[in-house]
Amino acid sequence: MGLFQLLTKADNLLAKSRHAAILPGPCLLVAGDRLGAIFGGLLSSPLKPTLKQKYQGTNESFVFTNVAGDPKVYRSTEIHRR
Repeated sequence: MGLFQLLTKADNLLAKSRHAAILPGPCLLVAGDRLGAIFGGLLSSPLKPTLKQKYQGTNESFVFTNVAGDPKVYRSTEIHRR
């Protein structure tokens, strides 16, 4: 079963994101709401479990949305890179 099928049939997104974390390579997450907004992001590499709240990804990672029919892409600014 592909990741797309796992997420579209998921009752528990957290459990499915844990499954996605063990898959190699990039991961595209796309979600939508009942009002038709679509949002998501591209993770350039699998998420790494951490107890700290922190940003993950590389300059290739981004998030996107089309809320109110206005598509936008937000790319890394490297502000939080330490």
